[in-house]
Amino acid sequence: MKEKFYIRTHHNGKIKQYEVVGEFAFEYKGYRFFVRWDSDAWVVSDCLCGAGIAAHRDKETAIFLAAGKIHIKFEEYLTKCKLTLQKRIS
Repeated sequence: MKEKFYIRTHHNGKIKQYEVVGEFAFEYKGYRFFVRWDSDAWVVSDCLCGAGIAAHRDKETAIFLAAGKIHIKFEEYLTKCKLTLQKRIS
């Protein structure tokens, strides 16, 4: 099912947030991730801070790559999300 999500991108040294349409991809330890088509590849991002995790021309491969990264580097992912969210607040 299609849903609205937010992603973050970097433009000229500034972080911008955009609303995009995607679909739920997977959940890990209570954190949700979504997948969306972005002009030339499927991109998997997290629902918490909108960070891109993995991309590939094949949707299932993009999800597989992202899930693998999150399973291996979950603590690193959480640290980066916390820093991103703190920057938004300040």
